[in-house]
Amino acid sequence: MFVVLGLMLLYAYRSQTPSVFTVPMSAAIQDVQAGRVVSVTIAGEQGTLELASGSRERTTVPQPDEVFAKAVLDYNATHPQKVNLRYENANGPLQTVGPVLLSMLPILLIAALVFLVLRTQPRT
Repeated sequence: MFVVLGLMLLYAYRSQTPSVFTVPMSAAIQDVQAGRVVSVTIAGEQGTLELASGSRERTTVPQPDEVFAKAVLDYNATHPQKVNLRYENANGPLQTVGPVLLSMLPILLIAALVFLVLRTQPRT
């Protein structure tokens, strides 16, 4: 029972549709230049754009970032409505450990089930 529940939870987690759409960097730069972007957060190679409509987009930013940040800074220099540009640490412990633990969950559930079955069997 625990195995089936664990597999169902893993399937539900993996099959979720992403709430953030991925766009090419050229489309992200066009959004910045058109004034549709409120803020940009760059974490490692991922850039997340918060649009004025309230939605979000994600793009891949090459390292070192010489193109995308320059587009944002150029926009800020010529427009009164500024785009907030933030850099965050991409190597947080939860981003590394979380997926590993979630992937190990079915194995741990199977091991716990086997342990409980072996423990409740009468010894001869």
